[in-house]
Amino acid sequence: QTLLALRLRNEGGAATGPLTLVPPPAFPWLAVASVQPLPSLPPGGEADITLRLSPDAALPLGRYEGSITVTAPGTATAVPFSFLALSTSV
Repeated sequence: QTLLALRLRNEGGAATGPLTLVPPPAFPWLAVASVQPLPSLPPGGEADITLRLSPDAALPLGRYEGSITVTAPGTATAVPFSFLALSTSV
C-alpha cells in the first residue's frame, strides 16, 4: 500500500460547493483515502487529498494512466494521472 498526497485547487471565480473524487472503476486498487465529500473551496482555495494505492502482487508491472473525476454540484472535471507499477522484490 502506498499513500499519495496531492493538492486540489479551485482556479475558478466562484466557490465549488462540496466536492467528491471518483476514481476510475478500471483501477480497483486506487481509492480516495480522504474524507468525502470535501468542503467547498473558495476561488483560489486549496485542499490536500490523499490517494491510497493498494495493488495486489499479481498486478502487471508497467504504466497505468487514467483520470479521477472531481464532481461538484452541476459540474465535473477529469484530473489525469499516470502511475508506474514497479517491483520492490530483490
